[in-house]
Amino acid sequence: MLSPTWWLDENYRYGDPIFTPKRMDPERFAQKCFEAKKNFYSWKSIGSRVLGTEAGISPFRTGIVGLANIISRREVFRKQARALGT
Repeated sequence: MLSPTWWLDENYRYGDPIFTPKRMDPERFAQKCFEAKKNFYSWKSIGSRVLGTEAGISPFRTGIVGLANIISRREVFRKQARALGT
């Protein structure tokens, strides 16, 4: 563990690694995690989740899923590298 009590560490930032994975340095791991979040919350990926359902398109479901994804996308980018509690 790099930071066993990361939630108490005033130097911890959102997205910082808290452990060292096997065969990867912590900085590279953090970079790959952020890239995965960016890909998951890309506009193309959000559109695919909102419109690509086998359950059919319901205006309510489309709106809720779309809104939840847009809010999550905003939070991922807004919080990256910010101190906890700010």
